[in-house]
Amino acid sequence: MMGCSSKIFRILKKTPGYKSIMILRNAFLKGMRQLYYIFLSIFLGIDVTMDPAYSATNLNNDNSGYQHGYSLYVKRIMKLFEIKLSSGGGKLFDYGAGKGGMMLFFSHYPFVKIGGVELMPQLAKIAEDNFKYKKLKHLEIYIADAKKFEEIDEYNWFFFYNPFKGTVLDLVLGQIKKSLERIPRDIVVIYQNPVAHESFINAGIFVYNVRCFIPSIINKN
Repeated sequence: MMGCSSKIFRILKKTPGYKSIMILRNAFLKGMRQLYYIFLSIFLGIDVTMDPAYSATNLNNDNSGYQHGYSLYVKRIMKLFEIKLSSGGGKLFDYGAGKGGMMLFFSHYPFVKIGGVELMPQLAKIAEDNFKYKKLKHLEIYIADAKKFEEIDEYNWFFFYNPFKGTVLDLVLGQIKKSLERIPRDIVVIYQNPVAHESFINAGIFVYNVRCFIPSIINKN
């Protein structure tokens, strides 16, 4: 599946007007996602809309700013782990949780607890309001610097939607490695929009799962 997709992509790149088509496509998809988030705010009472005030331009170079993960792609990934998840006891942690949009998405799966860490207090407050409105008591967000956050030993699932890169990402992966040394366990890491894929591979504790359209990473053990 991955190989076929790559071949099609290479062919399309050679098509005249490809760049213009992709610019229009991306603008359209971005607009549709914004309309969807506005729909959620108006009709479901939750706020996961994008906000330029929390963009990467207001953070250091290793932080990607507030973005929203795409649940459609993650659904494809989760199908690979249906058997593992159905065994129960799963606890998931979302790095760069923002307004809690992906935590809300994962609440539809049988995780007994879902945690997340967010650097910006304003976003974390909105996430907490979203959880309260939906009466989801098993969702908890922490206001903290992810690279220094150590309270992850109880979690065996981790989600990243490209929240950071470079030194920050390396330090976060170092925290996960230390956690595994403290409490050896099997973990699943889902990495969506994997612009810093090599950082995960170089961490030495993960193996690439080639079965997914959207790359995910799973622990070797």
